[in-house]
Amino acid sequence: MTALLLTLVACGPKNGPNAAGQTLPEVAPEDYPSFEQLMAAHEAAVGDGAMGGTWYMKQSILAPKQGLGGQVELWVDGEQVYTRAVIDGMGETLQGYDGEIAWEIDPNQGPKILEGEEAGPLRFLAYSTAPLGEQYPQAQVVGVRWFPDADSGEAAWAVEAVPATYSEPTTLYFAVDDGVMLGSRGKVPTTMGKLRQTSVLSDWEEIGGVSMPRVMETTMLSLTMVATTLEFQPDPQDMPDFAPPASVQALLEPAE
Repeated sequence: MTALLLTLVACGPKNGPNAAGQTLPEVAPEDYPSFEQLMAAHEAAVGDGAMGGTWYMKQSILAPKQGLGGQVELWVDGEQVYTRAVIDGMGETLQGYDGEIAWEIDPNQGPKILEGEEAGPLRFLAYSTAPLGEQYPQAQVVGVRWFPDADSGEAAWAVEAVPATYSEPTTLYFAVDDGVMLGSRGKVPTTMGKLRQTSVLSDWEEIGGVSMPRVMETTMLSLTMVATTLEFQPDPQDMPDFAPPASVQALLEPAE
């Protein structure tokens, strides 16, 4: 598979060089690899990254420019999701989805029901360890691009894809040399509207029997957050209560 990718990018004339003097290959659309071929190359390089539907993850998070840090914990059981984020000096944010109701408790705004596509990114966390074809059931290769940018990035196959849990499209990027997934870029539904987000994945390795990027750098608006995986447990012994807490339940009760 790697040989196929290298053959495809080696053909055709080149475009103008980037800041480092490198150029992107120009490949005719009929010669693009399929999404299935890119997934196979990615899995050959880092493993299939797929496992059962019950797991726990802990990450450290750091926003270098803002001088903020903290930790995030994530529990998944099937399609149920529970997250707990603690940012130093800012407090605790909780999110959850019990299969029907998605919610958030923010230290500034309090409890809130996440409705419609607002719940999509939270629900998508349950797909984090699923095969890429399940994470993105609609996907099409659209060409070769620099990722994350021409100055500091590398040549990557760009794939326009639609996540399994919301309709806002995103672009996935796979390195042309070995097929490893480099990251993604697209708008993400949030409580503040649809915001553009870029995620850069690095340090792929086996953690708890699953291949995953140990480091993920996510930029949204002017905030760049670096998340580093500290712990991953398949089939954890201790799981949270996925039911919405009382303050969220109160929002569901009809006003008297």
